[in-house]
Amino acid sequence: MINYEIRYEFKYADVSDIDKLMMFIDKNWQTGHILSINRELFEYEFLKENGDVNFLMAIDREKGTIEGVIGFLETAYNQNNTDIWTSIWKVRDGNMLFLGAELQRRLENKEGIRYVMGIGDNPKTSARILKKKFGRNIIKLKHYYILSNCEQFYIAKIVYRDKIYNKRKLDKKIFEINSIEQLTSIIDFNNCYDVVPLKNCEYYEKRFFRHPIYNYKIYAIEDNDCIGAFFVIRIQKYIDRKVLRVVDYFGDEKLIEDMGIWLKEKIDNEEFEYADFFCYGFEHDYFVNGGFSLLKEHDENIIPDYFSPFEQRNIDILCDYPNVDVRICKADGDQDRPN
Repeated sequence: MINYEIRYEFKYADVSDIDKLMMFIDKNWQTGHILSINRELFEYEFLKENGDVNFLMAIDREKGTIEGVIGFLETAYNQNNTDIWTSIWKVRDGNMLFLGAELQRRLENKEGIRYVMGIGDNPKTSARILKKKFGRNIIKLKHYYILSNCEQFYIAKIVYRDKIYNKRKLDKKIFEINSIEQLTSIIDFNNCYDVVPLKNCEYYEKRFFRHPIYNYKIYAIEDNDCIGAFFVIRIQKYIDRKVLRVVDYFGDEKLIEDMGIWLKEKIDNEEFEYADFFCYGFEHDYFVNGGFSLLKEHDENIIPDYFSPFEQRNIDILCDYPNVDVRICKADGDQDRPN
C-alpha cells in the first residue's frame, strides 16, 4: 500500500489559501479559467461563511507547494449531512501514482457527507478511474429540446423536426417565484431527504437567487390548488438570438408535460429559437407528452451547449454516482457556470 502521508500533507483549504488555489488552477488546469481570475465567483462557489474553502489539497511537505486538489460543491447547507458534487480535480505531473484517487478517497470519508457525485467527467480519464476504483455508475445526461416555430435557426442547426402528437392546451397555473421566502412558503423541503441529490431551501437561495453573474427565474406549477413542482430557467443570448435553458426541476415529474406546453408557448411568443434541458432520472414519456424531442447519438440536429465561446456542436455530459436513484439537472455541480 502506498503511504502518501510521508510526502504529502492533506489539508482542507481556508480563506488564506484562495490565492494559491486560483494560481494552481491557472497554471495546471486552464490558463485564464474563470475560477483563476474571478475571485468573486471563486468565493461564491467554494468559500463558506466560517472561512472554510471547499477544496482538499495535497501539499508537498518539503517544498510546501500544492501538488493536487479536489474541489467540491455542497447540495444542502446548514445541516448535518449533505451530498456533494466534485469540481476541479487535478494533480500536477511528476507526483506519486494515483494521488488523484487518494484525494477522492479522502474526500469521500469526510464527515457530514452522504453521497459524492461528479458531473462533467472526462470519458478518457476521470470516468474510467471512478468506475474502476470507486464502483461508480457512469451515465450520460439526456438532452431534451423544444423547437419554436421560427423558420431559420442560427444558434441551433435543424435538419428535421419530430412530429409532436400531444397538442393539448395548458390547463395548469404556472407563475414566477420572486423570492426564497415565497418559495419556502409553498414548498416543504423537510420532506425531501430521500431525494438524491438532496437540495434544501438554502441551496436554492444561494444557487439561483444570489448568483453573482447569471440571472435565473423560478416558476411554480400549481396542480389542483397545490404546488406540485417548480423549475428554473435561464435565458442564453448569442448575437441577436436567444434560447431558453431549463436548468433545474423539483417535484412531481408528471408535471414536466405541463412545463413543456408552457415552454412551447413562451418560446413562440417571445422569439426564442428553442428551449432545452439536460437531465437524468426522469420518466421519458413525460417529456414526449410535453412536446420535447430527445437529441440522439450522432444526431443531425445540433442543439449547442457551449456559448462562451460559442460552438455549434452537440456535447455529452457524463456523470458518476453511487448505487442510488438520482435525479440530475444541468445546474447541478458546476455545469451551468460562466466560463
